[in-house]
Formats: sequence, structure tokens, C-alpha cells
Amino acid sequence: MNFLKAQVSAGGNEVILPGGVALKVETDKTGPLRGLAGKAVTFGIRPEDVGMPGKGTGAVLPARIVLTEPLGSDTLALIRIGESEITGRFPPDAGLRVGGELQVCLDVRKAHFFDASTGKALVDKALA
Repeated sequence: MNFLKAQVSAGGNEVILPGGVALKVETDKTGPLRGLAGKAVTFGIRPEDVGMPGKGTGAVLPARIVLTEPLGSDTLALIRIGESEITGRFPPDAGLRVGGELQVCLDVRKAHFFDASTGKALVDKALA
């Protein structure tokens, strides 16, 4: 899983990644963040939830390719979004080239949030 430092927006409906990249958090995920407005959290997202636009719903953001690792059925790529580097899973025919730019989709609905100081998962009690 990718782990990124983030800050909860004043309204608790966005997380702000380093470099000012704002990700809207789906309604069912805002519960555990509402009381944390302005606080630091850790944003977690799996590589399979980072990919090409059209793969699913989510935030579409510009990214730069840092490293690729072709695996046959998939290609893992280390990409830079804002000031953060994360790993995404892409189709083998995506034409990824180191140094190239692309649009990526982060499926924020599948993201996880953790307390930045304790590392404990923030779980919405209503969803548990």
C-alpha cells in the first residue's frame, strides 16, 4: 500500500497531499475525518486503485512517470503526483515511459485513512 502524509481540509471532505493536491473524499469516508479538520492524517491507497482514467471512478490527476516495472500481465509504475511518489498498476500496453506524463485515476473510495501520530486506522463507526 502507498502511504502519504496528508492534511484534512477544513470541511473534512478533502485530504490535501504534499504540493497542495486536493482529493475529494466520498461521503461514506468523511465520517472519520470530520472531527480532524486541519489535522495531519496518513492517506493509504493500494497500487491496484491507482491506474488509467476510465478504469473506474475517482480523482483524475496529472502525473510524471519515475520508474516502470513490466510484469507481463501488468506494469507497475512509480509516479509523481504533486510532491508525492506512489506506485500504480497499469495495463502492459499503456505505453509508459520514464520521464513521460500521463493522467492517472486514484479511486479514493477505496482509500484508507490512519491517524498520523499513532498509525491506527480511522474507521467510521457507522460503517463498521
